[in-house]
Amino acid sequence: MKNNFEVGEIITVDMPSEGEIEAELAEINLVERLSTTVHKLRNDLAHGSETLRASSLQTLRTTSEMINQIYP
Repeated sequence: MKNNFEVGEIITVDMPSEGEIEAELAEINLVERLSTTVHKLRNDLAHGSETLRASSLQTLRTTSEMINQIYP
């Protein structure tokens, strides 16, 4: 993906208001998103893939905790 920015160009980003943040969060179905993607991440980390990095153990622990909270 190519952007249209020049090297060294200063880019300003407006901070969203609390209302804008709340509206966006209301549209995100976190449980559904996690349930469809976390197991893929867990399998990549547990069974090996290009996803493996130095922080993979912590990522696997965090993923395990999320799965355990969704499916107690």
